[in-house]
Amino acid sequence: MPYYFFHMRTTEGVEQDPEGITFPSLEDARKDAEAGLVDMVSDEMASGRGLHLRGIDITDGKGTVFASVNVNSDTQDDLDGDSGDANDFGEFPAAEGLVKASIQGKQKP
Repeated sequence: MPYYFFHMRTTEGVEQDPEGITFPSLEDARKDAEAGLVDMVSDEMASGRGLHLRGIDITDGKGTVFASVNVNSDTQDDLDGDSGDANDFGEFPAAEGLVKASIQGKQKP
């Protein structure tokens, strides 16, 4: 199985993933990154300090970007400093609507 690396893009720059993880396919890696980003955005919204995450780039060991999962740029600026509304469980369902994935041109490592 191929290794994929999840590099986090934030307002401060890029946090490199030095270890990577194996997935059966790029689509499986993308789904995992998307679910993880939704969770992290929800956590940031709960903190009330604004959104600092901008997305995750999924790469191979050479740094070739195969897919990106992004916080929707149209809404992230509106939410900086405004956490939105939590549900009864302290979760922020709006986080799901903020995350969008895209697959780049080259799809197989």
